[in-house]
Formats: sequence, C-alpha cells, structure tokens
Amino acid sequence: MNRRICHGIIFLALAFLSYSSFADGESVVASIPHAISSKNIYKAEIIEIDGVPTGAARDYPLAPGQHTIRVRMMLNVDWTPKLPGASDSVREKEIVLDIEPGTKYQLAAKLDIDAPIESQLDGSYWEPVVYDKFPN
Repeated sequence: MNRRICHGIIFLALAFLSYSSFADGESVVASIPHAISSKNIYKAEIIEIDGVPTGAARDYPLAPGQHTIRVRMMLNVDWTPKLPGASDSVREKEIVLDIEPGTKYQLAAKLDIDAPIESQLDGSYWEPVVYDKFPN
C-alpha cells in the first residue's frame, strides 16, 4: 500500500481514538495548541490537577465542579525574560476553575512583557488564564 495512504489511515485512526476516548458530556482541560505572541499569550503545560501530577496527554478529562490546576508557563523565542536569580517556581502557578459539564477549557499563560525586573523575579509578570471555552 502507498506510504501516504498508510500514514493517512494511521492519522485518522489516532484522531478517532483520541476523540472517542471522552464520554458524551465530559469536560476537558488542555493547553492552547500554540502561542499567540501578538497577544502575549503563551502555552501553559498542565502539570497537576487537584494535586495529582499529570502525564503527557493533550487533553485531560474532568468531572464538573471545582478543580485546581497547576500549570507551567512555556515561552517561545519571541519573548524570553532573563529572570536573573529567579527560581523555576515563578514559572509555575495554579488556577482554580469551576468546570461546567460538556465543556473544553483551553488554558494559557498571559504575560506582561513590559514588566519590571522585580515582577520577573517574583513571578507576577504572568498569570494562568482560560483563553477559550467551548462545547466539547
């Protein structure tokens, strides 16, 4: 069989399995798929949900209700502060969400690119945000 056709079939099968792995009405949290540097919005890696470390998934299913999600800011080359003397902990923050049934939440890191050095040292130059929310 042609190599392109095989790759296409594999891609479609994986896409279907990923889509079908969530039950109807289930909610999902994920990072935005790519940075939107013109709006100072960057990816936020989801590292914990309700105190439990996450694996390497793209989407994380959640039951409706309140959840605490710990994220790590992921900068790209467009804007990278030097963060002299800053610890890695300033790149991680928590956001508390009230999850609605059947909703997908895309999380991101919103940066203040004009923040003074003090804000870079204490981590106040960025916040985790819900960039988008739509039916799952």
